[in-house]
Amino acid sequence: VPDFRGAASFWERLAHPEIRRYEDMSRGDWFERDPALAWGLNFHQLKRYREAVPHDGFRVLRALVERVRGNYFVWTSNIDGMFQRAGFDRVRENHGCIHRLQCTRGYVCRTGGGEPDAWEAAVDGIEVGEDYRATASSSLP
Repeated sequence: VPDFRGAASFWERLAHPEIRRYEDMSRGDWFERDPALAWGLNFHQLKRYREAVPHDGFRVLRALVERVRGNYFVWTSNIDGMFQRAGFDRVRENHGCIHRLQCTRGYVCRTGGGEPDAWEAAVDGIEVGEDYRATASSSLP
């Protein structure tokens, strides 16, 4: 799985005057300023993660979990969902998960109190061009 946070060459190829690293484009205001680019970059990354297969290190970690008879939890800063794909069921994602979308207005978007609304990221009908801009057969989320 490519490391989008440290993959300087990816951001250099993007050649955007305001986006030089992952943190520059991961702010919610991009979805209002340039939605096609924000969704395109997001869905490009999501597609790569969904195509990825967990590496052997996850198998080693699963073997350790089995030795402690399930007395574990995973706390990760990764957003790729690889722990879940590798069979871990108790995962806390410190920075969220790219496979779930959340309103860019945060707590304004909650229904019934509690955490802001989130929903599964569906990529059906969304294409990402060579310029990393998204186009959709209907409207973008």
